[in-house]
Amino acid sequence: MQPSKKFLVALTVVVFLTVQAGEALAKLGRGGSMGYRGGQSTMAVKPQQSPQALPMSPQTAAPKPGATQGAPGAKAGMLGGGMMGMLGGLALGGMLGALLFGGAFEGINLFDIVIFGLIAFILFRLFRAKLPQPLSAPAGGRDRHEMRGWLPEHQTSPEQWGAPMQNGAPIDPWSEMRALMPEFNEHTFLSGAKAAFGHLQQAYSEGDTPELVRLLHPRLLEEIQSEIDDLRDRGLKNLIEVVQLDAVPVQAWCEGDEAFVTVRFSGLLRDEIRDSQGRRIEGSSDPHTFAEHWTFMRGAHETGPVWRLSAIQQEGTHH
Repeated sequence: MQPSKKFLVALTVVVFLTVQAGEALAKLGRGGSMGYRGGQSTMAVKPQQSPQALPMSPQTAAPKPGATQGAPGAKAGMLGGGMMGMLGGLALGGMLGALLFGGAFEGINLFDIVIFGLIAFILFRLFRAKLPQPLSAPAGGRDRHEMRGWLPEHQTSPEQWGAPMQNGAPIDPWSEMRALMPEFNEHTFLSGAKAAFGHLQQAYSEGDTPELVRLLHPRLLEEIQSEIDDLRDRGLKNLIEVVQLDAVPVQAWCEGDEAFVTVRFSGLLRDEIRDSQGRRIEGSSDPHTFAEHWTFMRGAHETGPVWRLSAIQQEGTHH
C-alpha cells in the first residue's frame, strides 16, 4: 500500500473514532452535566434499584409486555445504535481490514509504525474516556447537569440510599437543612420536586423560556437556553417521554445563605429529536435507561416555595 493511501486510511479511522467518541444524547443537557452547586461536591452513589417506580403521568403507560426496552445505558445519536450503529461497525471493520491485511504489511516501514501508533493512541484515549468517573467535583468547582422524571411518594431511609456514615450510624441528610430552616419539610420538598420535574421537562420541550426563567437558577438557565436556541435555529424539537422513574434523595447541605438538595433520578425514557416535518433526526422510539442527579437550591432565609433547579449531572460524570 502506498504511503498516501495508508495516510488516507489512517485519517479516515481517526475521524470515525472521533465522531464515535463525540456522540451526544439528545435530551436536555445533551447528555452532559451543567449548572451550579456551590462549593459542595456530590457523594458518589452506587447503582441501585429504587423501592418504587411511577409512570410520568396518567397518559404515559409503561411498556407493554414484549415491547423493546432498549439496552441499559443506550445512547441516542446518529451512530448510537440500530442501522447506523451497524453500518458504523462495518465501516470501521472494513478500514481496519484494509489496513491490517490486503498487503498493508508488505514492506513495513517507519511510516507504517507511525500510523499504527496514532491509531493505538486514539483508541486508548477513547476507551479511557468511556470509563466510569466518580460522581464528584472539586470544592469550589462548578458542576454541569441534566433533568428528567417524577419522584415516588415513598421515602427511603438513609441506609437504603447510601448516606454517609458517622460512628457506624447513617447521617440524616436533612438534619443540616432542618437546623437552618426549622420550617423545612422533606415530604413537602419531594412533592414539589416531583411536580417541578415533569413541568420543567415539558417547558424545555416546548421552549417555554418565561417558565424556565421562573424555575431555573440563572447559571443553569443560560446553558439550557443556548440548547433551546440551537434546536430552534435548526428547526428541531426535542421530544422526551419518561416511561419509568425512580428517585432517592442523595444529599442536602447549606453554604452560607444558600441551601442545596440533590436527588437521584433513574429509570426508562424515550428521547428523540425531530425536524419540522416530524422526521426523527436523533434518538430512538425505544426506551433506554438513564441515571442523573438534580440539585435544587434556594436562599436559606427565603420563605415560601422558592426552590429552583440549579444543576443537572449525569451519573458517572464530573466537571
